Amino acid sequence: YTRAAKIARARALAKSSNSFGALDKISSLIHNVEAQKVGSVAKVQLCSESMNWFVGQVQKGGKHRCGWMLGTIGKERDGGVGMVRTSLSTPVKPKVKDVIRVAAIYQPSQKPSSSKYDSSALLSSPPSRVLDLCEKLNLQVVGWIFSHEGGETTRSGDDDNEKIPVKASQVRTATKLQAANMKRFGRSPGSKFVTLSVSKVGEAEAFQMSDVAVQMNSDGVFDRADAESGPRFLKTNDPVSVGGKETKEVDSLLCLVNVAVVHGSGKWSSKEKNEKLTKHTRSNLKEIVGEALAKKGSAPANKKLMEALMDFNVLLFLGGRIRDEKSWEAILGKITKYARGGKQATVLDQDMIKTIEASLRDGF
Repeated sequence: YTRAAKIARARALAKSSNSFGALDKISSLIHNVEAQKVGSVAKVQLCSESMNWFVGQVQKGGKHRCGWMLGTIGKERDGGVGMVRTSLSTPVKPKVKDVIRVAAIYQPSQKPSSSKYDSSALLSSPPSRVLDLCEKLNLQVVGWIFSHEGGETTRSGDDDNEKIPVKASQVRTATKLQAANMKRFGRSPGSKFVTLSVSKVGEAEAFQMSDVAVQMNSDGVFDRADAESGPRFLKTNDPVSVGGKETKEVDSLLCLVNVAVVHGSGKWSSKEKNEKLTKHTRSNLKEIVGEALAKKGSAPANKKLMEALMDFNVLLFLGGRIRDEKSWEAILGKITKYARGGKQATVLDQDMIKTIEASLRDGF
């Protein structure tokens, strides 16, 4: 049976038996949509450098873009007021909350326009080479980002011109991506996934999709053929319950869970869209590598090279060109050790630097 058929059958039974059990059966089949106050993460820390680069690209190119956010999931103590304790107090564990820290943004190949981003670029999983590098850097996909002109009105012709941060079409995309992430990384870690809405002037808002919204997507409740009568409301294939009333239309705002946004620095921030490095970046990297070869053992030259290599898309580029897996693993091991704080003792030897130089020379 389809969900719609099950609901129809339950209605028929309820009508014939007029029993509370039959009515409960209908209720169990209909999704109850209501605002969800708390998600699986309390805060997302954005990478300021990657964000500035992303917004700068949108402004410079005049086209809206989208991408994957890569990062880590950590814990922070709840910032609430501490409890006064005495020697007779019952031990109380401090509350902790899950926090997403974005380390880099990866933009897949896409065909953007001045009016909207290319959502189809995200509807398949990130490339395996991206996921492989994430695993080596202890990162995972923690969300997606898209740009837009600004707030959208609720419905064309409405008197209420309230601005909304995420449209119905974006809710559909976000629920698909969040569900896919849960399948990829496991239910608990995969659910720690945010949708970042960024205006062309850099105003950012973060959300998670509510549990019921993700479930409705998985159950095929959202109407895939919905042409969107307005940017705010989603049509459904089956009836859902909103405020105790059955309807086949859901306010997109009921699908959103607010997530606090703070800014910080990302360990693997990039000034590139993806691994297709610009000629300027390659030339600059080639110059830094040449300097490190010329100044053997120089601490400043090593520091400059390491910092240039601490870039997700640069590493993605090099990983695709260095064919010797053992050499690449050794180089990556040094870079990750440096990134973890072992800066004084972590030096790339001359053979490693020559391997990097050869990868830049090949076909350049």
